[in-house]
Amino acid sequence: MWYKQAFPANRALAWLKLENGQAMAEYAFLLAFIAIVVAVAAGLLGVAITGNYDEVADCVTNANC
Repeated sequence: MWYKQAFPANRALAWLKLENGQAMAEYAFLLAFIAIVVAVAAGLLGVAITGNYDEVADCVTNANC
């Protein structure tokens, strides 16, 4: 029917159904890699931000900036 093809969600679901298992596994590995990179970046950024907050706290308490 025409209405099943008119909605983008139906097209996306149809595309997912056409993919074979190997392609889905590749997407899963890619998604896992991106998640690991984001987690590591967030951890490193958190350490850097903590260091900056410590410097500001020292400036406020000791007034030696």
